[in-house]
Amino acid sequence: MRRASGAKPRDRECVFLALGGLGDLLLLTPLIRQIAQTGSRGRVVCVCPPHAKELFERNPHIDRLVVCPGPEIWYWALPQAGREVFAPFHKVELARAPGGDIRIVAREGLNPARGRGPAAEQIAAHFGVALADARPEIYTTRADRAAADRVMARCGGKPGVLLGFESTWPQKRLPVEIRRETRRRLRRRGCALLEVTGRRLRIGSVLLPLPGIRTMAEVARRCAAILTVDSFLGHLAAAVQKPAVVLFGLADPAVYGHPGNCNLHSGACRPCGGTPRRKRCAAAVCMSGFSAEAIAAAVLNLPGLRRRG
Repeated sequence: MRRASGAKPRDRECVFLALGGLGDLLLLTPLIRQIAQTGSRGRVVCVCPPHAKELFERNPHIDRLVVCPGPEIWYWALPQAGREVFAPFHKVELARAPGGDIRIVAREGLNPARGRGPAAEQIAAHFGVALADARPEIYTTRADRAAADRVMARCGGKPGVLLGFESTWPQKRLPVEIRRETRRRLRRRGCALLEVTGRRLRIGSVLLPLPGIRTMAEVARRCAAILTVDSFLGHLAAAVQKPAVVLFGLADPAVYGHPGNCNLHSGACRPCGGTPRRKRCAAAVCMSGFSAEAIAAAVLNLPGLRRRG
């Protein structure tokens, strides 16, 4: 099913347990690529829940993809002869219940927010691997490219800016008034805005169902720029090598930022991701430190828009 990278030991396999947010899972792809290219750890198996399937199913560095719904995914983390398991965000152990039964216990594993240095490099170092290239990647199909072309046709020839102001974490969301003014400034400069809002993609007055992950990757690739809070779209921008402005509040851009992005921190308070302070923050105080003027200026200064004058 997958193309092998050099000679791999037939009696060994390394299993990636891909559980977590989509952005976290995209950060696994540099490690998958590195291990596959060396070939010394055997076949590469990736086990993921259904919502993450599109991230991995076209990846040529994966020999076998297992889509596993429900709690049975944890069985893949059990020790087995000839199997090495990579589950960076979880620590999976066997424990004996009071009645004598053996059960699987999953605890928190590596949390890059508590460390230093880029998250992808922390993940690799956690397993004793040095990355030659820390850039995440996603592979798409001809159908994904065709679907993205249909989406971009709604921009009417204007340069598209993909917007992501929302997050599942309330502390990461950009305040409404800053969003409104940022949109106004970008429209005034002739940009077509494609905004991810919930499970929809808004283009002007049109609301479309949110495209699948791979189609979104191609939409991102076709846009002139990306503007997003620290979220999956920031990592996706790095994967498709598209200029992006990424707004950081509670997370540290030195950990979750990518070198090709313009990573901005509001400076309203210190990054609190991975610390007890985050749980005491009920509102996006740090995100209110941004100004729409500075955000729009940073976007318009990205290469994809700067060249357009």
